[in-house]
Amino acid sequence: HRKRWVLYKDTFDYNATSVPAEWHGWLEGSNDFTPNNWDGFPKPVYKVDHFISKTGTPECYNPKGAWKNMYGKRNWKKVETWQPPKA
Repeated sequence: HRKRWVLYKDTFDYNATSVPAEWHGWLEGSNDFTPNNWDGFPKPVYKVDHFISKTGTPECYNPKGAWKNMYGKRNWKKVETWQPPKA
C-alpha cells in the first residue's frame, strides 16, 4: 500500500476541505489514477462545484441567537409563557 499525502502551499494556514472529492479518492487509495490523467468520472446530476469550507472563519454560519452572530444579537425571547385563551 502506497502512502499519499498533500503538500499545502501555506503550511501554517491550510484547510483540508480545499482537496476536491476526485483527489480525495486518489489520496485515500480508492483510485489508482489521478483526475488529471483520466476524465472518465461520471458527473452526477446533484454535483455542485467544490468550495472551501468557511468553518472557523468570520464568514461561517451562525444561527439566530448565537453569541458570534453579529446581525441577530439576542433581541428575542427564548421562551414565551402560554396564556390560555379567554372564554
